Amino acid sequence: MSLLIIVCMTPALVSLALQKQISIMHFHRQFLLYGFLWSMVLWACVSGKGGMAKVFSWPILRYFGFISFSLYLFHITAIKLLVTFVPDLTGAAWVALGMGVAIAHLTWTYIEKPSAKVRIR
Repeated sequence: MSLLIIVCMTPALVSLALQKQISIMHFHRQFLLYGFLWSMVLWACVSGKGGMAKVFSWPILRYFGFISFSLYLFHITAIKLLVTFVPDLTGAAWVALGMGVAIAHLTWTYIEKPSAKVRIR
């Protein structure tokens, strides 16, 4: 239910449903509500029951969960490289996404995963 409410608070979807343009900042100040709703989504996943837990246990979503921090850190690098070297590329967003995922995968594989095994005594 929480995820449905979060989706319904997406300005692009609300604009589509209402057939009128709303500002992308329309729900911007709803920090407490978003925090509560996302905590409910996380709780549903962690509790291991229901459809949410099943969906978030899919291997592809687990993989993106592992590389998500690296993707967050390096997506701008992928975008900047693409804009710098191929400024007029058709489908640039998809190429940037692919580059970002590739960089994140390499970072996760060769930096994050090995450093997680290091223990400070």
